[in-house]
Amino acid sequence: MLTSNILVLVGLGFTLLPLLLIVPLFLANPWAVLFPLFFLVGGLSMINLGWKSGRKTLHAFRDGIAVQGNVHSINRDHTTTVNGQHPWKLTYHFPVDNRIQSGTITTFNSIVGTFKYGQPLWVLYLPEDHEASTVYPPIK
Repeated sequence: MLTSNILVLVGLGFTLLPLLLIVPLFLANPWAVLFPLFFLVGGLSMINLGWKSGRKTLHAFRDGIAVQGNVHSINRDHTTTVNGQHPWKLTYHFPVDNRIQSGTITTFNSIVGTFKYGQPLWVLYLPEDHEASTVYPPIK
């Protein structure tokens, strides 16, 4: 959960760096401590948000209800580049209480590129929170 959640990783960076700077800045000028405190609060907020998101996905894997969904769209996310590559963005639809819900997975796994529109797949969702869903078997 920790390594695959980018919000937690970035939040750790925004939290640890200000912690290292607080003492030297306080010794130089007590008012300078306010600058790293903004980053500290932002970092802790990112960790909290990422942790909640990761817990929802794990909760869907453990206690989710399985339904058959289908692939709605597959494309590359050109707004993100890591090591010169763009991740795949898979959007899937699944039925819940006579309504169609949707979910999205962003991954660098090339197997997503082989999926076709309308292809069936298994979706696990939480009955109390339909927004918390994931595809089974998991795609990293």
